[in-house]
Amino acid sequence: MTPVFVPDTIAETVVVAETRLELGDLAMMDSTVCVVSAGDDHFAIDAPLAGYVLARREVGDTIRSSEEPVVVLDSLDDAERRESATALLMRYSNAKRETERPADLPEVQLEEDPTGRRITTSPEAAARLAQLRIDPKEVYYTLLRFRLIPIPSSNAIVRITEKMIDQYLRAGTELAIIGANDEALVLLDIIRHSEAYSHYVVSIYDNDMKAIGQLLGGARVVSNLDGLAVRDSAGTIGAVGIAARGKQRRKIVDWAYGANLRGQMRPFVSEAAFVASDALVGVGTTICAGATVASSATIGVGCYIAHGAVVGPHAVLEDHCEVAEGAAVGQRAILTRGAKVFPVSAVPPKAKVGKDLDFRGSRMVKRRG
Repeated sequence: MTPVFVPDTIAETVVVAETRLELGDLAMMDSTVCVVSAGDDHFAIDAPLAGYVLARREVGDTIRSSEEPVVVLDSLDDAERRESATALLMRYSNAKRETERPADLPEVQLEEDPTGRRITTSPEAAARLAQLRIDPKEVYYTLLRFRLIPIPSSNAIVRITEKMIDQYLRAGTELAIIGANDEALVLLDIIRHSEAYSHYVVSIYDNDMKAIGQLLGGARVVSNLDGLAVRDSAGTIGAVGIAARGKQRRKIVDWAYGANLRGQMRPFVSEAAFVASDALVGVGTTICAGATVASSATIGVGCYIAHGAVVGPHAVLEDHCEVAEGAAVGQRAILTRGAKVFPVSAVPPKAKVGKDLDFRGSRMVKRRG
């Protein structure tokens, strides 16, 4: 992944005046990806190489030159691949034209892996991968991981077919974590210790342009939230987890609802937590290791139950509540929407934490902000 910066010789800070490409578009080498302004002067920013747009700034954004990228490209390695990918994208720009599959398009060879195996794709598979913006290597290694294809012999030629792509989409469905932060590490730990998510390929999405392309806990930050919406429209997102706390968590949940991702949102419950079989847990909720949710408790959408927290029998947590580390919510207590119980605090049984209030220590306090 290649971030594209504004040269600091232009100005320390600039404003994006015009964008030339959408997410997923192919930028050719030396083509203009955007126009920035510094005062009354305007400057065209060109792509240093060919690649697909993974993330970009919006018109009106102010950025620091040489520190914050205006565009992040998924680069193509050489002229042969650029020409092949461009031809395929032009031929298959409309994803609905599944029937047009000419046999005269060249096979696209990708690379040699360390064992000497060459990974190639059929023209049809290459076109479909381009539409979905999925790396063919990701398909190959995912199918190997889940033992859906035999291990090829050394120096073999592995040809990615449409059938293999279908296998990948079923068995290697993407689990998207929203947020590149410490809470993402908590989610990753829950996911990796859960059989329910063992077949997912985990990716992270965040609007912090600096984070895109980085590895966090072994998972890659692949794009911003607009990129997540694009991947979801392609049908590759099977589950969504929220890595945030407080107001930011609520904002992300609201965004996910607006982006029609509600159906993919899941409650993520650590294998090291105890949740009673008759407790109800809403989508977008995280329950961390060491937490306890007792019988007949009800937890709403987008809640966060931290490490060592306790939710008592028949307690009710409305949407977007947080029970912090070591805190407890007593039997039949009620937390209204957005309430927070601070660390090592205890809400008495049958108490109600009212609107715009949080619970700190042994008493209710007015919510800040």
